[in-house]
Amino acid sequence: MCSQVSIAAELTHVPLSIIFNFLHEEVDNHDSLLLPCIYVNKHWSEVAIPILWQAPFQKGPINPIYTLLSFAEEDKLKEVLLTRPHRALKRRLLKKPPLFPYPRYIRQLDIVPLAQLCRNVLAPQVRPLASKMVEIMSGWMIGKVLEVFNVYGARINCLRVEGDQVTEEHITPINNPTCRQVFASTKKLIMNTKVSKEQFFKKFKDTCQQVGWIECNFFNPDLTQNPANELESFCSFVNAQKTVTCYRVHSFGSQYYDTPLLTAPLRKHAPTIRILRFEHQAFRTKDVISDIASCRNVECLSFIHCTLTDSCIEDLLISTEFPNLVEVNITTDPSSQCGDASLKIWLWADDINMKYGDESEEAEFTDDDESEDESKGEPKDENADNDDKNEVESDRNLWHIYSENVDIESRMDDCDYYPSSYESDPNSDV
Repeated sequence: MCSQVSIAAELTHVPLSIIFNFLHEEVDNHDSLLLPCIYVNKHWSEVAIPILWQAPFQKGPINPIYTLLSFAEEDKLKEVLLTRPHRALKRRLLKKPPLFPYPRYIRQLDIVPLAQLCRNVLAPQVRPLASKMVEIMSGWMIGKVLEVFNVYGARINCLRVEGDQVTEEHITPINNPTCRQVFASTKKLIMNTKVSKEQFFKKFKDTCQQVGWIECNFFNPDLTQNPANELESFCSFVNAQKTVTCYRVHSFGSQYYDTPLLTAPLRKHAPTIRILRFEHQAFRTKDVISDIASCRNVECLSFIHCTLTDSCIEDLLISTEFPNLVEVNITTDPSSQCGDASLKIWLWADDINMKYGDESEEAEFTDDDESEDESKGEPKDENADNDDKNEVESDRNLWHIYSENVDIESRMDDCDYYPSSYESDPNSDV
């Protein structure tokens, strides 16, 4: 687990934002050996490599930034670490700052690899049938990590919770009162997990009001939880934020979720929304379309596998004006809809994307180039227009609209949350 070879193999598949190494000995009395091991590379928190933080048992000078301490055998590592009592080691790590304040520069936290690491450590210590105990204890260990973050002044700007194996025990520590400062300035939140997020959003809205990028999915096919309560807590969280620029909502099984509840937060943040994306939703009422139409400054509008009735399509085409719209994504097959409205919205979206592409091409083609071609006497390609038309028709057969000429995310200044160099100020907003 702790060998250099296994670490290298792990990093080639999963870029870890932050990782801690735990050795847990006595699960019953909740007494653990908490050994924070983190290395921040030159890209700051994009990849983290476990090293022995400040090398408390290493003799002689050592550079903790570029040194990777590896132990070929896990037993040898345990033997070295257990030379000091658990509590004494924890007090030393919390009382004496490390040579380099790593946690101050942590900007992105991914709960999934952290939870998986806790499972790997706890699983051998707990009897095979006590899987629930492993999840509970892994959530407790995540809380201990966040407490260390809080002591050293970590400020998480991007929080990612993605994966089917995430449980409520893993996300509950995020809202602990002792960890609120860690997430007080979070600007990007990605919640793509099947677990119910009702209690999380109820508490997280009091923890942070700075989230500008919101991406969330809802999945509850067996109705084990009340979907309305989950959506209401989510909408309350979105309304509590000061400025929202990106709003992405995924719901698998739209029959279980009320679309008006998902579009209601747009009324407050309509002037600042730049990216708007819906997946697996059914749009059947005019109120929903009016909420979308209120986002006049949207640049990227996406309906992925959504159901749009003819009346809603007509309202969207007639009553909306998006002067800044440069990209439209629609993956719903118009042939599955009734009436001509479905084809109209497809043509409208196609016109938006093709128009932006034509403008970019015209900007690269100057009058000097045209005059030069005429002076050379080169014949004009009469088949060029036909080739373009055939290419467009080929794209239409895919029933998928996407403009590769526009990279909305790279154009949004709000999305650059991470320091680009070691000289970056850890207390800055980036």
